[in-house]
Amino acid sequence: MPSDADGPDKRRHERFALDRGAQVRDGERHRRGRLRDISGGGAAMAMESELERFDQDLSNGDFVEVDVEGLMPMQGQIARTFDDGLAVAFDLDDNEQDELIDAIMSGHAGLEFDG
Repeated sequence: MPSDADGPDKRRHERFALDRGAQVRDGERHRRGRLRDISGGGAAMAMESELERFDQDLSNGDFVEVDVEGLMPMQGQIARTFDDGLAVAFDLDDNEQDELIDAIMSGHAGLEFDG
């Protein structure tokens, strides 16, 4: 199991490395980026653009919709931000999480698992 500086990784969902175009929307605001990794519980993205249409940046707790090429739109909250990106915790029920994982696995054979 992977670990970080604070101890073992306590994520509930297995993460999949996946490089795909993504967009984060908050109402009228949106940012483009690249997916770094994804799981049934959330995703990390490197952002390629500044927030468009507003000067205010996205911040922890903001509700957003995430659109990833080839996957269903997912809603969630900004879990954290970092210098070049952000992490989103999805608001998906168990069935939606299973559908997401199935879509990732069926469309991307040979994905590398983190850890």
